[in-house]
Amino acid sequence: MISILGSLMAIAAMGTQQYAGDHGKKVALAVEKHVIATAASAHIKDGGNLPVTDDVLYQKKYITSKPTLASYIIDSDGTVIQIPRQ
Repeated sequence: MISILGSLMAIAAMGTQQYAGDHGKKVALAVEKHVIATAASAHIKDGGNLPVTDDVLYQKKYITSKPTLASYIIDSDGTVIQIPRQ
């Protein structure tokens, strides 16, 4: 399941590059955020602690590729904070 989520992230990132409009980027950011939230949920179910970052989720193999459009922090109450890259 996690590899499927990683594949979705890659597809979303490629789609954003091909579709230059703001709408495409917003959709891709929403997909990335959803993938990160799902990975964080799996991390918690496996006994992981919050806060956690996308780097930790990648290192622990909850996601198969690093997000390309933003950085993510999941704070101690489970809120996914998305920091778009410029």
